[in-house]
Amino acid sequence: MTSKEKEYFLNVGFTNEQIEEISKGKEAGIKTALYANKSFLPIQMRQIRLGLLEHLPVERYARPEFDWFQMEEIRLGLKSGVDVNRYALPEIPYEKMRQLRKGLEAGVNLYSFIRLDAGVMRQIRKARVAGVNILKYINEGYDAQQLNEIRIALEYGVDIDPYLSKEYRAASITQISKGLVRGIDVSAYASLQYGWRQMREIRKGLENQIDIGKYNNPLYSWEQMRVIRHGLMKGIDVDGYRLLRYTASEMRRKRQAILDEYNREQERFLQSQIRSEDFQFDFNANDMEAYVTVLTKDKELTRNRLLEIFEENGIRKGILEEAVDYILAKKGYRKAVLVAKGVIPSKGEDGYYEFFFNTDTERKPKVLEDGSVDYQNINWFEMVREGQKLAEYHPAEEGEDGYTVRGTEIKGRKGVEKRILIGQGFSLSEDKRTYTAAIDGMVRLEGDELRVTSHLMLDEINLATGNIQFNGSIHIRGDIGYGTVVRATDDIVIDGTVEAATIESGGSVVLKKGMNSAGRGLIQAERDVVSRFFESAKVIAKGNIEVDKCLNSQLYAGGVITSTKVIAGGVAQAESGFKLNNVGNQAGLHTVLKVRVNQKMWEENRMIKVAIQEGRQELQMLVNSYEEYKAKFPPEVRNQMEVFKKLEKAVYTKSKHLEQFLKLEAEVDESIKNVRDARIQINGHAFEGTVAELQECRWEAENQYNITLKQQDGEIEVINN
Repeated sequence: MTSKEKEYFLNVGFTNEQIEEISKGKEAGIKTALYANKSFLPIQMRQIRLGLLEHLPVERYARPEFDWFQMEEIRLGLKSGVDVNRYALPEIPYEKMRQLRKGLEAGVNLYSFIRLDAGVMRQIRKARVAGVNILKYINEGYDAQQLNEIRIALEYGVDIDPYLSKEYRAASITQISKGLVRGIDVSAYASLQYGWRQMREIRKGLENQIDIGKYNNPLYSWEQMRVIRHGLMKGIDVDGYRLLRYTASEMRRKRQAILDEYNREQERFLQSQIRSEDFQFDFNANDMEAYVTVLTKDKELTRNRLLEIFEENGIRKGILEEAVDYILAKKGYRKAVLVAKGVIPSKGEDGYYEFFFNTDTERKPKVLEDGSVDYQNINWFEMVREGQKLAEYHPAEEGEDGYTVRGTEIKGRKGVEKRILIGQGFSLSEDKRTYTAAIDGMVRLEGDELRVTSHLMLDEINLATGNIQFNGSIHIRGDIGYGTVVRATDDIVIDGTVEAATIESGGSVVLKKGMNSAGRGLIQAERDVVSRFFESAKVIAKGNIEVDKCLNSQLYAGGVITSTKVIAGGVAQAESGFKLNNVGNQAGLHTVLKVRVNQKMWEENRMIKVAIQEGRQELQMLVNSYEEYKAKFPPEVRNQMEVFKKLEKAVYTKSKHLEQFLKLEAEVDESIKNVRDARIQINGHAFEGTVAELQECRWEAENQYNITLKQQDGEIEVINN
C-alpha cells in the first residue's frame, strides 16, 4: 500500500490496524474491497483476508453481523468442505457453531440439539463419535462438565448409574468413575457428604489397600485425610495424631515426629544418671538398654533384693538373668554391666502379590553364549484360560510390638500395602484379594496394570485364507504369503517367514524368522518391532526396532534402532539413536543412518509456533479494540454494548488459548532437544559407503571401527569406543 493510499484510509476514519489488514491483502493480490469496510473490526478483516487467501467463498460470512469467532467457524467449515448453511446464521453463537462444524466434520449432525448449551452439544458430539449414548443424562439435567465425566465412564464400559446424582460436582463424578475403572468399592465414598477432594483421598486409600476406616469421616478436611492416608501408607500408627481437633499442619508435624522416632538409630548413653549409695544406673537415650555399676565392694545381696533395687530405679522389663548372676557373684564392681535390654518394635512384612503366571517374560530375543541371537524361542505370549487364577494378594502384616527397659510399650509398625492392580480381562474377588481371568487370552503385567486380551492362533496366512483383522493379539505359527494383510489391536507374533505382506499392530510385532518382501512389504507397529532379518522391507515403529540383519530396507523408529549383526543398504532413521554392530559392506553399499526429528514432529512444532504467533497478533487486535471502546464510551454505555461484552470475553478466551499453545510448545521443544542429543553407536565396522546424518550434519565413513557419532556445535563428533 502506498503512503497516499494509507493517508486516504486514515482520513476517512480507518484505524492503523484496519489499514494493516487492507495492506496485507493488497500485497497478496486479493480483493480487499470485500472487507475494506470501517464497520469491520481488524480481527474480522483478518478472517475475511485469510479466507480469500485460501480461495474460499468469503461472501458467506463477510458480513458485519458475524463476530470474528463466528467468521472463523464458517471459514474453517468452508475449508473442510462441510455444509456451512446448517450453521452460518448470525443468531447462532460461535461456541455452538464450533460444535456443529466439528460434528459435520465427523459425520454427526447436531442441529437438532441447537437449543442446548454448547458444552452439552460438545459432549453429544464426543459421545456419538465414541459410540455411547448420553441423552438420558441430558434429559435428567446433568450439565456439560458432569456429562463429560459420565461420558468417559461409559467409554470405559463401567456402570456408573447407581452412584450418580445431579448434586455432585463434575470432579466428584470423576472420582467415582476412576474408582469404578480401577475395580474398587466406590460406595465407601460415593456420597454427597464428601467433597471431591475427600473422595479422592478415600479412593487413593482403597487403591493402596489401607484402612480407610481411620479417616473416611466427612468431618475431616481433605488435607487431614491426606496426612492420615500418608501415615497409613508408611505403616505407622496414626491413632496418635488423627484426632479431629488437630489441624492438617498439626497432624503433619505429629506424623513426622512419629516417623523420626521410628527411624532414629540407637543413640549414645543418656547423660543423666541415677545413683544410689551402692549402685549407679545408666540408661541409653531411648531407654532400650540399662547398665548397672556396683559402687560398694563385697556388697551382700539376695536375688530378690537386687531385683527390687532394679524396680525402684526404673528397670522393669527385659532383665538379663546372666547379668543378675554376674552381679550377685560380686563381679560387677566398678564395671558398667548391661543388665536389661528392651525390644525394638519391628515393621511388619509389606503386602505382596503372588502371581500364577510368568511375569518375567523376556519380550526380546535371547543373546546366546557364542554371541548369536535366538529368535525362535522368544517367550512372547503367556496364555491363560477363563477362570484361571492369576494372582493372589497377601496383605501387609502388623509389626511386633516392642518395649523399653522401663516397661513402656512401643507399638510395632505395620507393613506397607500394595496398590490394587488395574487393567482389563479379569475379575476381582469381593475381598479384593484374588484376580481371575475373565476370558481366554494372553496375560501381561506391566507395573500395576494387569491385562488379559483376546488371542488368535493361526497356522499360516496366504491369499487362499484371506486377510486377517482381529481385536486382540495374533500368533501365526507358519508363514505369511505374498499380498496378504494382517491387522491386530495388540501384539502380532509370526513364527514363519513373511513375504510381501502388510502387518499392522496396535502393540508390537515379532518375526521369529524375518521378512523378505522385494520392496513391497510393510510392517507398522504402535510399539516395538523385533525380527531376525529384513530384506527389502519397510518397517515403521513408534517404539524401538531390533533386528539381527537388515539388507536394503527402510527402517523408521520413534525410539532406538538396534542391530546385532549388520545393516547394509537402504535407509534407517531413529529418533533416539542407534546401537549397531556393522554398517555397510566391503563393496561400499550405500547405507544411510539418520537421527532427526520426524516430519510429523516438525510439522506439529511449526503449527504450534504459527498458532502462537497468530494468537499473539489476534490477542493484540482484541486488546486494542477493547481499549478503543473503553476510550470512546463511558462505562455505563460500553457495558451495555454487545460488541464490548464480546471483546471482553474474547480477550480472556484468547489469553487462555495462548497459554495452552505455549505449554505445548515447551513440550515439543523438549522432545526435539532429546532427538538432537541422540547418538549413533557402532561396535564394529563402519564401511565406506556409510552415511550418517544427525539433524543437519552429514558424515561419511572411511572404513572406521568401534565409534560413536554425536552432534556437537553444528558438527558431527567421532568418538572412539
